[in-house]
Amino acid sequence: MKKLFFAFAIVALMASCSSKNKDESKKNDLCFSNDLEASGNWKGLESVVKGTGHSGIYYSKTDTVNQYSITFIADTKKISAKKLNKVQIDMWIYTESNNFVGIVVLSTERGGNSFSWDGIDIKQFYKEPKTWFKASCSFSLPPKLAETDNIIIYFWNKGKTEIRVDDIENIVSAGDVSNASNSSKKSSMAPLESPHTLDKTTWPRPKCWQ
Repeated sequence: MKKLFFAFAIVALMASCSSKNKDESKKNDLCFSNDLEASGNWKGLESVVKGTGHSGIYYSKTDTVNQYSITFIADTKKISAKKLNKVQIDMWIYTESNNFVGIVVLSTERGGNSFSWDGIDIKQFYKEPKTWFKASCSFSLPPKLAETDNIIIYFWNKGKTEIRVDDIENIVSAGDVSNASNSSKKSSMAPLESPHTLDKTTWPRPKCWQ
């Protein structure tokens, strides 16, 4: 009985420590969200239209005329004084066709020039047409970001089908993770195009932040 009690005590202690570590890590998470009902400090507001959104009457419309959704742009120093490690991007997507190509993009820029770009295909999250679905993408940030570097997040519609975007949530994790650990961590989802194989001049740059 004593051995059994001791075993339960160890399990309880491990669970408590795990929960505490998770709570500590969440303290360094910063959330930047937009439900499209208010503009806030986002760019590309011309893409926001009135209609049937995911959670309200507004959404960001992307099509052949306007390929890019409302865009989040911020200097790293405005996000946090701590080292930024990764970004979790969640957004709700709607399309009425099975034939579409859409990418969730995270780009970093220094002095007006992009120095990293990563995009994840949303097709892996798609279930059926005419139904809102959630795209949840994780990106690692480049090591040694400068205070004035920009982090840019947006949705890129590469196809000919209209795609709606709503309820965007960007969770930026900050802390003291080493550069080696940060650079070695890869997204669990394969990007559609690797930034290492793209010429910098071909990286998409929405007009709202040109």
